[in-house]
Amino acid sequence: MPLTISASVGASGTNKLDDSKVVQTLLNRVPPAGGGADPKLVVDGQVGAKTVSAIKAFQLAQGLVVDGRVDSGMMTLQRLNDFEIRTMSFWIKAFIPATIDGLTESVPNHTGLTMIRGPIPAFSDCFHTDHRGFSSDIDASARMHSQVTVDFTSTSPGLSGLKHSCSPTIECDCEDGDEECNKVGDISRMSFTLEAGSGERIAIVKLKAEGGNPCHAGSPDIDYFGTLTFRPDDRRIEFDGFVDVFPAFEAYCRINGGPTAKLFNMLPAPGTSAANLFNNWFSNNGGNVPVHVVATDTTGNETLDHHEAL
Repeated sequence: MPLTISASVGASGTNKLDDSKVVQTLLNRVPPAGGGADPKLVVDGQVGAKTVSAIKAFQLAQGLVVDGRVDSGMMTLQRLNDFEIRTMSFWIKAFIPATIDGLTESVPNHTGLTMIRGPIPAFSDCFHTDHRGFSSDIDASARMHSQVTVDFTSTSPGLSGLKHSCSPTIECDCEDGDEECNKVGDISRMSFTLEAGSGERIAIVKLKAEGGNPCHAGSPDIDYFGTLTFRPDDRRIEFDGFVDVFPAFEAYCRINGGPTAKLFNMLPAPGTSAANLFNNWFSNNGGNVPVHVVATDTTGNETLDHHEAL
């Protein structure tokens, strides 16, 4: 929701305390590349040389009249509000790539489809891959998929657009390619939780997801879990968690429904297969790979253009 002021703030302005705090807050939300306050202003409602200079710098960067004042309902206030982040979205997928060196094979009698052999030959045949590489398509096929949007338009952040899903698992005969099982995995052990430490302008979300092979009860799980931190004032989304060594994993994000940005793409670790998922049964997270990544919108154009692995 756009922030408003009741009277002018800045050079020769009325400079009411609450109005001045609004303008200082808005200037701090704009990245320096967009003309935002650098360094950030102290939000104290006191309009001095630093606040006036920050208003002028913003007006100059945005091609506005440079008078050092923000007036109610006028262009400078409108442009400041254009930088408001209303929503931040995230999704993650575990999928089996169409091609994995030394592991994938063509499905017999089915042109263009690939498969991998089951981890226990005596009990399982072959399984279709997801027949793709990395993709930012939110609807792309996956063994497991989780997505969430954090809404910052109210006093406290809220979760919306929650979705967990599994594309069909297809087991086939390794020799002739005939389909032997086609089932969708259980999503009851996949969840997002908004943590109590969240505040008006920060959301901390716990992600936990486990899913087994629906064609074989008691099969080892694919796992991904961790903490998501959404910081709209810093225009930043952070994921700190773990994924399995197999299969492949990918995560993406966006702000205000804008362009999709990659958080991470991770292929299966070399030499691994579905058999490595058994490691998590016999050791304490023995098969998990740590992932700590950040995406930031440094320009203010609703594009998460800077990515960093921490």
